Amino acid sequence: MIVGDPLQVKPVVTIPKNLVYKLMQQEKVDGIWSPVQTSVQQLADRISLNGTYMPLANSDEQIWTGFPLRTHRRCDNPMFDIANKIAYDGQMVKDTKDDTDNDFIGNSTWFHVEDTTLVNKHTLKDEIELLKIKIQELRGEEYQDEIFIISPFALVASFCEWEFKNDPKVSCGTIHRFQGKEADIVFLVLGSDPKSLGARNWASQKPICSM
Repeated sequence: MIVGDPLQVKPVVTIPKNLVYKLMQQEKVDGIWSPVQTSVQQLADRISLNGTYMPLANSDEQIWTGFPLRTHRRCDNPMFDIANKIAYDGQMVKDTKDDTDNDFIGNSTWFHVEDTTLVNKHTLKDEIELLKIKIQELRGEEYQDEIFIISPFALVASFCEWEFKNDPKVSCGTIHRFQGKEADIVFLVLGSDPKSLGARNWASQKPICSM
């Protein structure tokens, strides 16, 4: 029995896809069992005799789940409500405790940055400049705990890693890399060229749930 979330981000498989497919052909394994496309949670759900069909948000499709993990104990609002609405059809239950130790942090906030100046394919200069200002403000409040910076794009994450290399308490990476981790402060840097809809459509084609 595996209790988990079938809607979490897809598994990251470092084995070359060609090798995976060759081994599957050699062992005559159907593609539905491919580790490239299927997580351990999905495999467990597939063979579970007990379970339920969960509706997918904004879709007529349902997904079979053996033992769904519905109580959430990490994210605060508004991020919990956003993820619950766009990916879970309101089925998740929030069970996080209010933390009053860091009141100076304030509420979760979206920063709208209008910029077309790219420092690489997906990284916008003004987004990084605003990020630096916000982290400096936090450090000025004597907040010395860990800060996460995540992005859908590896180029953005690696640029942030270089930019904040002198701060050992700043961790940068893609959303996949931070699956299952938590911190009081998390910056999500969307990045991507505003003139290129392809990258943005890729990042938004499915809800990337890393709750």
